[in-house]
Amino acid sequence: MRAALDRSSTLKAALTEVDQRLEALERTKAEIADTKLRAQTAAEIALVVRKMIEASVEFDAAARRLSEYTTRAVPWLWEVRGLDDAARPR
Repeated sequence: MRAALDRSSTLKAALTEVDQRLEALERTKAEIADTKLRAQTAAEIALVVRKMIEASVEFDAAARRLSEYTTRAVPWLWEVRGLDDAARPR
C-alpha cells in the first residue's frame, strides 16, 4: 500500500510538472504568434506609408501643374466669364 501511495505521489508531481511545462510552451507559442503578427502588421504599415508618400509626391506634382495653369488663366477670367454669360440661354 505504501509503495502505491509513493507511486501515486510521484505521478501526481510528474503530472503537475508536465502541466507547468505545457503552460510555458503555450505561452511561448502565443508570444511567437504575437511577435509574428506584430512583424506582419509593421510590414503592412510600412508598405502603406511608402505608397502614401509616393501618392503624395504625385499629388504635389499635379497640384503644382494645376496651380501653374490656373495662374496663367487668371488674366482671361473676366473675358471668359462674359462669354459664358452670353452663351447661356435666357
